[in-house]
Amino acid sequence: MEEGHGVAVQGPVEAPAAHPLDPLSADEIAAACAIVKESRRLEDDVRFPWVTLHEPPKDVAWGHRPGTEVDRRAEVAVCERTSGTVHEAVVSITHSTVLSWRSVPGAVPPLLVDELVFAFQAVKADTRWQEAMRRRGITDFELVQVDPWPAGNFGLDGEAGRRLVRCVSYVRTHPADNGYARPIEGLVAVVDLATAKVIDLVDREVVPVPQAAGNYDPASVGELRGDLRPLVITQPEGPGFEVEGSEIRWQRWRLRVSVHPVDGLVLHTLG
Repeated sequence: MEEGHGVAVQGPVEAPAAHPLDPLSADEIAAACAIVKESRRLEDDVRFPWVTLHEPPKDVAWGHRPGTEVDRRAEVAVCERTSGTVHEAVVSITHSTVLSWRSVPGAVPPLLVDELVFAFQAVKADTRWQEAMRRRGITDFELVQVDPWPAGNFGLDGEAGRRLVRCVSYVRTHPADNGYARPIEGLVAVVDLATAKVIDLVDREVVPVPQAAGNYDPASVGELRGDLRPLVITQPEGPGFEVEGSEIRWQRWRLRVSVHPVDGLVLHTLG
């Protein structure tokens, strides 16, 4: 594990956290990423699959007093897009310092939104995929829906050390159409996210595409049901709970809540 060093970050983080367990704000997330990029001199194509609060020790969290300074720290996952190398860092946002840094060989981070865009653009630009579509009588590629899915690793040739997605396609008749009703069977494009290129195309026998639509909006199915009775919930004296920042108070209960990008809902200081 290597220690980093302080770096200058553009502008202060506004509205500092009131409690050590408060989730990171958008400003804090941006600051943590900037600190890592500048400290480690990372390339522009680096991606941050998740940035979340580095929880303080329990004695710090329980012993916190309102108004005292909070040393805000973040856990940052870093992915170098072209190499696929993954690193984990702990960053002090308060002191603009990378406290720890370690590489994680073999780790594969989750897909990011921009990578999904890279993948389906690569598929639609691939001449082999286009020819496979024409064989199925599909010529309007703009209306084809392409879904990239994580490929996993099954020990196949060419998988080791690569971030791959397998892309399946669906036919739509208009941009708002539900493509999942019309899957294009037997056609899967494999895309390498590092290069945004199709490296393999599985093109089996042509299977007829279903013709039935799968839309459930009023314009497609007609008038919706009107026989449901009204449901009214009122609290004339207001809600029985209070929410202040990330803390919830209800009757004799007090707790803090956050949502972790990997672990999901987390309850803190429950008592």
